Amino acid sequence: MLQKKSSSIPDNSPDMSERLLRLQAEIVMRCSDMVVLLDMDSRILIINKALQEQLADSWDNFIGKHVSVLKDVFDVTIVNDLISETVRTGNQHSNTESFEYSAWTVSDSGNTPDAICIMFRDISEIRKTSRALRESEEKYRSIFDYAPLPTQSLDEDGNFISVNRAWIEALGYKSEEVVGTWFGEFLHIDSQPVFRRQFQEFKRLGQIHNAKFRMHRKDDRFIDVSFDGRIGYWPDGTFKQTYCTFRDTTREVAAENALKLSEKRYRTLHDISPIGIITICLPDLQILSSNPAIQKIIGSTDNELCSTTIRELLPEDDVFDGLTAITEVQKQLMRKDGSFVWVSFSFIIVPGDEDTEPIGIVAITDKTSQRAAEKMILESEALFRNLFNTMTNGVAIYEAVDEGDNFIFKNFNPAGARFGKVNREEVIGLRVTDVFPGVRNMGLLDCFRRVWRTGETEVLPETKYVDDNRDMWVQNTVFKLPDDEIVAVYNDITTQKQHEAERSNLQRQLMQAQKMDTINQLAGGIA
Repeated sequence: MLQKKSSSIPDNSPDMSERLLRLQAEIVMRCSDMVVLLDMDSRILIINKALQEQLADSWDNFIGKHVSVLKDVFDVTIVNDLISETVRTGNQHSNTESFEYSAWTVSDSGNTPDAICIMFRDISEIRKTSRALRESEEKYRSIFDYAPLPTQSLDEDGNFISVNRAWIEALGYKSEEVVGTWFGEFLHIDSQPVFRRQFQEFKRLGQIHNAKFRMHRKDDRFIDVSFDGRIGYWPDGTFKQTYCTFRDTTREVAAENALKLSEKRYRTLHDISPIGIITICLPDLQILSSNPAIQKIIGSTDNELCSTTIRELLPEDDVFDGLTAITEVQKQLMRKDGSFVWVSFSFIIVPGDEDTEPIGIVAITDKTSQRAAEKMILESEALFRNLFNTMTNGVAIYEAVDEGDNFIFKNFNPAGARFGKVNREEVIGLRVTDVFPGVRNMGLLDCFRRVWRTGETEVLPETKYVDDNRDMWVQNTVFKLPDDEIVAVYNDITTQKQHEAERSNLQRQLMQAQKMDTINQLAGGIA
């Protein structure tokens, strides 16, 4: 750490209080949040620049008037309640759907408050963004949870990351009994070496088809299953997780003969401000003072910070090289323990005079939690979107039109387009009855209407779909999303039905042959 350098402004200079008063006032005026300073009768004393920009009239026409004249900017009822609570308690916070409010009393001397400072910011866009991200995550999580086939995701070591409802129902375990456990623990002992060998091949090829295992149910029964899946990758191309579904093939295996997822005022404002504030000497960037908020962010005392420079908190950064004003720049700040924290900071310069050097003010807000939350939501949304695009089930998302009488395509995954023999880009925005006219006769359109009206999930069992271009058997699970969209998750089981028909025909032929053989034997005996 650098030793604190001597300043041309001694700490006990008679001009220092006046300069600090100006500096603190400058902080209020330059703050990106809206700030208003009131006397104890709720009359306006100061309005900062951010708030001035929101006023329809010249800001000086508001000075001396009751705070209620700002009714076009914020909810006066909430502010009046906030003032009352602040006078009583000394500081108060309040949030609405659109604004975040902070208020505190300011005292020039003694313990009697002389004024009230209110700081507020518009948070409507943040809430809107967070809500949209949560809804998107819920949408793709719902698709995962309600997929009709059992679906699972494994990490690179073959341990469970997640399973859906159909998986739990098929095997009888609870989710918490599965997540984090090695997949092989749920296999028959004879299938474990097969999984080890096929999982390596799966990671090498990026996909797998018809991988057969015997799985152990919680009730100690075994089922034969067939897995299909793909590998999901991170943007850098490294392994992320698997996306797999399985199908219970127990009956098939059995049928084939058995086999195989300011000064005091502004100093008070400075000290109790939730925004971190650092005063620095220019041009050497030596820290002169810091407030508790920044001390908490960095994890250092004021004395420790005053023995260093701002550049040491922002290593390998050239934002201060030009010594020009900076507004709302996000950077990583080094903490005392060497770790980094994401912050948003603004930098202003207060010019010096012939006797003093210029001073800079840095205002810093901790953004770590916000960024972490946004990153988590984005990663989760990306995970479920990737699942949507890579899952082997057909998935279509619809929006109700004609008061719920018909539905138009909003999204369609690749598997769904393949099953339906359509081009995804060409059907988006079209009515389902125009693309698949046979949904009326098979009862799927009526199912959509009921689910949209009641919100209750419905499963449409094996149903034959026929139109001029398609003749296939499908299974559908239909559910409603929080935003009133309808999702259909379905699977083409035409091949399965054909195989069943073939087996049935073979059995009839076998029985007929056996009868004829018996008749022949009887005839021979009589003869």
